[in-house]
Amino acid sequence: MVQALSTKFLTKFLEKHALSQEVKKTIKTWYAPIAEQIALHQNRTKQPLVIGINGCQGSGKSTLTDFLNQYLRMYFGLNVVSISLDDYYLSASEREELATHIHPLLGTRGVPGTHKIDQLDHDLAALTRKALKRPLFIRRFNKATDNPFPSDKWTKVTSAPDVIILEGWCVGLNAEPQDALKTPINALEAIEDPNGTWREYVNNQLNGTYLNVFKRVDRWIMLKAPSFDVVAQWRKEQEAKLRLQQDKLPANKIMSEQEIECFVLFFERLTRVGLVDFSQTTDITLHLNETRKIVNVTGRFKQLCFPEKLAVFTDLDGTLLDHYSYEFQPAKVSVFLCYELGFPIIPCTSKTFKEIIAIRTQLGLGTPFIVENGAAVFLPKKWLKEYLIVPVGLVEFGEFYIKEFGQPRSFWLNQLKQYANDFAHLYKGFAQMTNSELAELTGLSEKDAEKAKLRHYSEPLHWLGDACQKKAFIKRMRENGATIIEGGRFLHVCGDESKGVALNWLFNLIKHELPGNWLSVALGDSENDSTMLEQADIAVQIKSMTHPFITLERSKGVMRSTMPGPTGWHEVMMQLISELDNHHIERIKSIPNHPLKEKHYG
Repeated sequence: MVQALSTKFLTKFLEKHALSQEVKKTIKTWYAPIAEQIALHQNRTKQPLVIGINGCQGSGKSTLTDFLNQYLRMYFGLNVVSISLDDYYLSASEREELATHIHPLLGTRGVPGTHKIDQLDHDLAALTRKALKRPLFIRRFNKATDNPFPSDKWTKVTSAPDVIILEGWCVGLNAEPQDALKTPINALEAIEDPNGTWREYVNNQLNGTYLNVFKRVDRWIMLKAPSFDVVAQWRKEQEAKLRLQQDKLPANKIMSEQEIECFVLFFERLTRVGLVDFSQTTDITLHLNETRKIVNVTGRFKQLCFPEKLAVFTDLDGTLLDHYSYEFQPAKVSVFLCYELGFPIIPCTSKTFKEIIAIRTQLGLGTPFIVENGAAVFLPKKWLKEYLIVPVGLVEFGEFYIKEFGQPRSFWLNQLKQYANDFAHLYKGFAQMTNSELAELTGLSEKDAEKAKLRHYSEPLHWLGDACQKKAFIKRMRENGATIIEGGRFLHVCGDESKGVALNWLFNLIKHELPGNWLSVALGDSENDSTMLEQADIAVQIKSMTHPFITLERSKGVMRSTMPGPTGWHEVMMQLISELDNHHIERIKSIPNHPLKEKHYG
């Protein structure tokens, strides 16, 4: 996560809401990333960002709302205003008038039509302006007295907020078709509203000012119950909490279990509609089980936040992985953000299939990857199935399909033997090394060195001669059809395949098969990354621990990190995400080829 949640903050929050320690995991896993995404792109809007939170009674709307409020304030310095639809209930006398003139059931607060909705619409209109002309007082309702609090206890807002959170059990819901109202769905409707007057009045309200209010919401979040059947139980748990405060509440304001079961019938119709229909259109839906544990998350949130999406092609050694320790921890936050935003991280490396399999597990990647300097692209079958991509012209290989660009390794070993035998004393190839020799040379463990030796399309050489001899060797091999790529440690003997060719092929597949407006980003630190750096929409040169920045032919769209390895990777990716969020990606694509001089977002 971008911001580290402190133990003190979490403890106080759990105590305030009388929550169990199990909720701490929910907050860290789900609520904090949602807050961070809101904060990340809030600054791109020219007016406050309005978040709507929908959920049935007892689903945790108030908890989520208060967490977002506190977290965005304390960790991001944002001005947040929280509004509950419940605070806009009509007074008891106002509802009694509705009960007298329209239908007796309107005397009970809860359904659309029992709110001061015009006032809510007015307040949201004022809050979403660039500046408040005068202080605004947000209504607050006292459920213990069944009436609004006195106006001197309302929340005073003196400046335009950055984020407005509107929560309520029916916020965002659409009216039902008239035909759906004909048949009662429970005993309350059948006995108390046999002619459908009450439910028709409630339904019509959703086509009026309620709809205007809901249109002001920019992002929708839903806490989705597994079914309506759990609502009564969750409402009973809420009432149990109120009993703990019995000395502060009138005794007649605490409902018995039988009263709760009758009370939730008022909400059944629209709650069922929301569970079926609304959950299909929300930006993010948190699916709850019977114990209110989040078991799945769906929605369009990531796609809506970023019109452009990044396909991140990255070298590993010296780029995403530290040159010496092979660790990626300094880049962990930006890797997480890419995952959350739906930006695939695609290793494009000189490493072998076996090496990548282990590394992608550590990084939590399920994306395609490119091995041996562009010799082959490995596409996971699960990834192809997810995006309904038909594997035409690909080679099946276990859980993968492969697009091959290079000759087999045996071909290049034969070429070395046939055309460069007189240079044999000046290099030592991977095929000649023991696991321990390669481990000592690279700093890898012997187990990892064994994986590095299992090559399919190329042969890396450790050069032992001088620069002149190396130049003569390269000339000889090139004359006989080989391509020699100088990496951070080794010379790679291969064909004319390259990281750039493989990047182009895979990126074209992504652009045509995956939804979104895609841009390619390539990150690398050495000469064997040059072809992909030249081909990508945005080239990122990571500062090397062993050599200066390489020279690129392109003059625009080049970024350079000020730090090496994964620290530099994180530095530049956070810069890119911020620029993308602010719709300044064209500025990055056109900047001249020089190191970053702007603020670092890491």
